[in-house]
Order: sequence, then C-alpha cells, then structure tokens
Amino acid sequence: MYSQPAIFVTSLAIAFTSGSIEKSPTTSDFMTSVVSVAGFSLGEYAALVYADALTFEDGVRLVKLRGEAMQTSADETLGSMITVIGLDDDKLNQLCLDAMAQVPSPSPSYSPNTISIANHLFPKGRVLSGHKSLVKWVSENATKPKYGAMMASELKKGGMDRMK
Repeated sequence: MYSQPAIFVTSLAIAFTSGSIEKSPTTSDFMTSVVSVAGFSLGEYAALVYADALTFEDGVRLVKLRGEAMQTSADETLGSMITVIGLDDDKLNQLCLDAMAQVPSPSPSYSPNTISIANHLFPKGRVLSGHKSLVKWVSENATKPKYGAMMASELKKGGMDRMK
C-alpha cells in the first residue's frame, strides 16, 4: 500500500532525469525528444503522467487508491500469489487443474477454491493467483519432474506483518 506511491514517484524521477531525455533549448518541456512511453502495471500510471495524459497529483491519488484497494482485497480474502518460471501455458494450466483436484476445499461453504494465471510477465514467466492452499501446493510441486518449472516463488507477507 505504501510502496506503490514511492515506486510511482521514483519511476517518474528516473524518467525525467534520464540522460536519454534532452531538454529543448527553447522550452522547459522534457517531452520534446520522446516519441512514446509505456508502462506495465503500476508503471502504466507513471507512463501516463510522463506523457502528460494525467497530472502528477492525479497520478499520486490514483496510485494511492490502487494500493489501498489492493491491500483491502488481500486482507479480505484467503488468496495468495506465486510466480512460476519455465512452463508454457498448457503445462501451467494443467498444474492449476492438478492443484484444484489434489487440494480439498477449505470449507464446504467456500467455493472459490481456484487458482489460475493472473499475469503474463514474460515468455514462460507467469503469476498465478488463487486460494493460499492451492498456491502452497503449486509451490511444493511446480519444480518436480512431472511439471518441470525452473522456479516457483510464493509471495511472502511475513515481513510486512512484522512491520505493523
């Protein structure tokens, strides 16, 4: 929740002070030599501000709201996330199906006992999102020979909990 505004501001500071951005001798506009900008996830907000499509103040407000909404959602659910590297999507989908078949639902009234691809990071690099029991199962099984992932790294909240 607190890191997102800091990352947003840092991204803009880097963009506006980068050696590849030349200030025009006739204007204070840093955008004169930039043809396009792009961002990924949180970086999209910095790209919008950098492109003058969004004011800095509105960007900070949106990023703060985004972080708060994500934290509230995380606190209200039994969900977790895991990054898996080295599997194509078919193999990864099979891993998810196997997890759902192997791990019993935590309670009869809890129906969203699912796990699926949530984010495409890069070729054969994906983030999965789902119930924490399924994420744990994927963490324990993804790198086994049956699936063959190079790495599976679960999101850890322990350090954040200790900081409260």
